[in-house]
Amino acid sequence: ENEEFNAYFTAHGIVFQFPERRNIEEKDRVKVDKEPEERSVETIWHTATMQWLNANPSVELIAEQKVSNYYNYSNFYGGFDDKTFYNFVPAYKKIKYIDLYPGVDAEFELPEEGGLKYKFIVKPNVVVPLISFQWDGLDKISTDEKGDLHLKSKFAPESLNFEWQLLDHAPNAFTAASRSDIPVKFSVNDNKVELKLSSSIISSSEGIVIDPWLTPTTYPSLN
Repeated sequence: ENEEFNAYFTAHGIVFQFPERRNIEEKDRVKVDKEPEERSVETIWHTATMQWLNANPSVELIAEQKVSNYYNYSNFYGGFDDKTFYNFVPAYKKIKYIDLYPGVDAEFELPEEGGLKYKFIVKPNVVVPLISFQWDGLDKISTDEKGDLHLKSKFAPESLNFEWQLLDHAPNAFTAASRSDIPVKFSVNDNKVELKLSSSIISSSEGIVIDPWLTPTTYPSLN
């Protein structure tokens, strides 16, 4: 969790929650038990989900860099079909997917500069598989002339006069040791996104790193 969004990691993919904070009119304010004052602001959560395609259903998730906060979740706020209540769940700064695809791990972390930094780590001599994912809860997915991926929400918060968006920066791919560049780009088909390399058969004795970066481009603030 950070100030821009919450991200819930599962074996199937990631549920993103984006907060919109609205002022509550004085006549509509109520006092919640054990709180010293009436609430003057409410938080509306908007959800989008990213689901892995053709990935390993038995992928192992490893959490690292635990933080001091705990959180309570239920229904993933419109995410995957999970009706369980989760209480006192710890939070972490880094999540690893081990063997998300054969010979491919994925790492996600929250950098100081914001957003969600992630990378796919292809092991030495492993041919890069088709890495793809599907988005739900979005209005439009497109790429621009830079190769950046624009993820436009179907929600238009009252505090903005336009929809919020996510920007997935154009990926870089390179060999792990010598850092020789390997051409790669996002390819979009409806709500499905693929990391497309210049050839369907690419591997390296050093291993390969594919390194995008997901950041919000609009953030709902108070009215």
